[in-house]
Amino acid sequence: MRPDSVEGAGPLQEDRASPGAQGRFDVFLSYNSRDRRSVERVARHLKKVGLEPWFDRWSLTPGGEWQDELSAGLLQSTACAVFIGPHDVGAWERLEVALALNRAATDRGFRLFPVLLPGLDPFDPATLPPFLATRTWVDLRGGPDADRGLQELANAVRGVPFGLVTAVERDTTPCPYRGLSAFEEEHARFYFGREGHVQRLLERFKHSRCVAVVGPSGSGKSSLVRAGLLPRLRAGEVPGSETWRIRVLRPGAHPVAALAGQVVALDPALGLQSTLDALEADERALHLAVTAALADTPPDCRALIVVDQCEELFTLCRDERQRLSFLAALHYASVVPGGRTAVVLTLRADFYPRLAAYPGIAQLVESNQFSSVG
Repeated sequence: MRPDSVEGAGPLQEDRASPGAQGRFDVFLSYNSRDRRSVERVARHLKKVGLEPWFDRWSLTPGGEWQDELSAGLLQSTACAVFIGPHDVGAWERLEVALALNRAATDRGFRLFPVLLPGLDPFDPATLPPFLATRTWVDLRGGPDADRGLQELANAVRGVPFGLVTAVERDTTPCPYRGLSAFEEEHARFYFGREGHVQRLLERFKHSRCVAVVGPSGSGKSSLVRAGLLPRLRAGEVPGSETWRIRVLRPGAHPVAALAGQVVALDPALGLQSTLDALEADERALHLAVTAALADTPPDCRALIVVDQCEELFTLCRDERQRLSFLAALHYASVVPGGRTAVVLTLRADFYPRLAAYPGIAQLVESNQFSSVG
């Protein structure tokens, strides 16, 4: 019976429960007095891992009103562990369980769970008090010092799922799921399901130097070009494409400067400022710069200019002159006979009517449009 807990010598001072400033405990330990030795070992382990148990042998005041102290200890605890050993549930333990079940019915944050002690084998949950039998138990039948059982007990007290027995090594391999981000060239091995679209894009480049990929927002235009088309071109699936110099850009607020930067990347000797000035002044500038940059390359080598998210010409760029210069340069370079520039545009379908205001590039896009939907 519970009064036995306070008979004889009391615990050492350092073993006494010392709840925080708010006077709360992490877990109330309810048990049959004949299982006290095993439960005390468990209580000591809980203290070692930073948890504060209410254990009657440490917490009851000798000569005090122990019934009231038991009730107060349970109400001041955020969880209750009910230890079930080979001696079944004792009389006082049943009263503590009844009080704990009553609290659990009104306090969703209060955790109540059975803990199985050594010698209880086999275990029949039907022998537990009603409503306690349905709860997940912590298995300490391997001994009160079993690492796995003690870790599960600490997790139960903290309200953490038991989890795996052994830690899972961190997976450092690239994540194949990109979410809302576009697939880039380095993700080509994860990009699949659009093989037919990629094949048709490749065929377009066998007879045209300009292809526009048009589709709704989020339909995968950028991924189709970056992770689908470009790796196949680098692999030489269009004759000579393995030698192509590929430059990818987004127009942004200053599209001519963005284009000039990619042209200079082909041949730094061209100079950024002079290239920028030329593109703003002459629609032939892109064609001439590419011709100069590729002068020492094989005849079937091209410069492929990929303009991703071409709608930025209208959403970010506020300078009509830059918009005109940018589109005129792309149009001329991709249609001039013998030119060595190829162009890929990706464009949101809802901005297609805006492009119609620029007849040259609009007509080219119209005749070489490729839908990314389907």
